[in-house]
Amino acid sequence: MPSTKPTSRMPDFASQEILDGRFRLLDLLGAGSYGKVYKAIDNRPKSFSSARCYAIKVLLKADTQSRDYEMQLRELKLHKKVSHHPNIVTFCGAFEENDFVFVVLEYCEGYDLFTAIVDKGIFEGNDQLIKSSYVKILDAVYYCHQQGVFHRDLKPENILCSVDGSDIWLADFGLSTTRRACHDFGCGSKAYMSPECIGKETNNVIYSASLNDIWSLGVILVNLVTRHNPWNYAHSSDPCFDAFLENRDSLRDALPISDSLNLLLKRIFDFNPVTRINIPSLRNEVLSVESFYALDDLFDSDSGSESIPDYPPDDQTDSVPLEPSPVIDGIRVEVEVDVEVFVGSLQRASTSSKCTPSWSNTEWDELKKRLQLFQGVTPRPEKLETR
Repeated sequence: MPSTKPTSRMPDFASQEILDGRFRLLDLLGAGSYGKVYKAIDNRPKSFSSARCYAIKVLLKADTQSRDYEMQLRELKLHKKVSHHPNIVTFCGAFEENDFVFVVLEYCEGYDLFTAIVDKGIFEGNDQLIKSSYVKILDAVYYCHQQGVFHRDLKPENILCSVDGSDIWLADFGLSTTRRACHDFGCGSKAYMSPECIGKETNNVIYSASLNDIWSLGVILVNLVTRHNPWNYAHSSDPCFDAFLENRDSLRDALPISDSLNLLLKRIFDFNPVTRINIPSLRNEVLSVESFYALDDLFDSDSGSESIPDYPPDDQTDSVPLEPSPVIDGIRVEVEVDVEVFVGSLQRASTSSKCTPSWSNTEWDELKKRLQLFQGVTPRPEKLETR
């Protein structure tokens, strides 16, 4: 949520009581550019053990005449509107004290999805867990869309999950809108924006908020399966996205994903928003994928995962096989070569050999590039950026 005042100016509310002693703030759960989130307890129960826990988000109150104030009110209003879904953090209320707004939310024990993916590795190689958790994300976003609310900042940091990854809650509606057609380009987080939302080098006057959310959901699916971002920016200036523009199978070539997931990603990352897959179809396709991984026998899947209900009614590895691999006697051989080490050894040998002409550093760099092209290396998608 935008604010003209930096969070660094906010005091530490840990151990303080607010709302006439109703809540006591405990540990700091997280802090961003626009607020801090604390674990809190309700002081009304007589025994500490029976006290209910909440997450309380503390915001600097914006000037009532400013656009930031309108955005604060909009976040609270839209979050409250959709908070009855089981996969959306429950909005419990909000109040003002002095220069601050306190937003009382359901406390969700666990991590944000970024931590679960990158730091904990909860989802790695687990087809069933990825499938069940991702479907819950889809259900939450679809419910929002059915209520006329579009998130516009879908990313792992704005999704919470339980310690084992089985429970999912969508959070942070600071950039949400009720406008189906938007003209504020560049809204959201860079790696998760659709090309039409970025707006550069396009003739778009507006973009669809719901279809932009679907693009973001595709990036999140790649995150869950591979612990990588497919690109940093869905624009031709980004080498990974440029590779995808040139070759729609570049993600399969660079990441250990199955053909079925690759086909699905091409439907999600459709450059034409009008023909991009919708959420109900995406949900069905995800459930029909046998494995998200190209080499699923290398991973241990949890076969005892929970069953996934029908669609609700409307109401790291750094080691990536280089492609294309050479074929010997009809058998594909997976090869990985450290080009830096290989060229370095040639370079050292050339300095001690009278038969080898001396090359400049530029010529050696050119050799490295040619070797990489020979191996068919596409730019590797980026790892999830640390926050």
